[in-house]
Amino acid sequence: MKKVKILIGVLFLTVSIGGGIGVAFADSDINGLLTSWFKQKGEESISSMEQAILSEKETQKQRLKDELQLEIQASQKKLSDFTKEETSIRVQEIQDYAEKLIANLKIDTFADEQQIKAELDAIVEKAKSDMDKIGSNPVNESGEKDNSDSSDNPVDGKSDQPVPEGPPELSAINTKPGNQQPDTINPNQEIQPF
Repeated sequence: MKKVKILIGVLFLTVSIGGGIGVAFADSDINGLLTSWFKQKGEESISSMEQAILSEKETQKQRLKDELQLEIQASQKKLSDFTKEETSIRVQEIQDYAEKLIANLKIDTFADEQQIKAELDAIVEKAKSDMDKIGSNPVNESGEKDNSDSSDNPVDGKSDQPVPEGPPELSAINTKPGNQQPDTINPNQEIQPF
């Protein structure tokens, strides 16, 4: 019996030692498993968060671009409307100012009228004076100026040719029939009808 007790004690001791070793191995396996599981879940969580952040970032970037585009279009329309309105106002101001100038437009031609009148009066007076000279110069029967006054002939008071009166453009050379000598027409003589 003593042997049996020893055998049972040894068996019990073996089972106890073996069980303790198994529990020790199980504890170390649980720690390793937990560490590995936490590490894996942490990496998955980090990866999932990074993916969510990237996705949200792209979504918000696109949203920002869309909103910015809408704001730019609204600003362009607002600026265009403002420009048209201001241009219209300025054009109307210019038109009103031009109308005001036209309404008040009065050209003073009095000085010009007086100058023209003075020039015309001078022309009339000169014409009257020239006509008076024609009336005061005697003309003989042949229609020529009487050259009996020696003051008209600078050389000797006598001349075969009559001295034309008036400007040289009114003097003309005329050859009378039967007379080969040219005769100067006196512009002051009366013209006889044929």
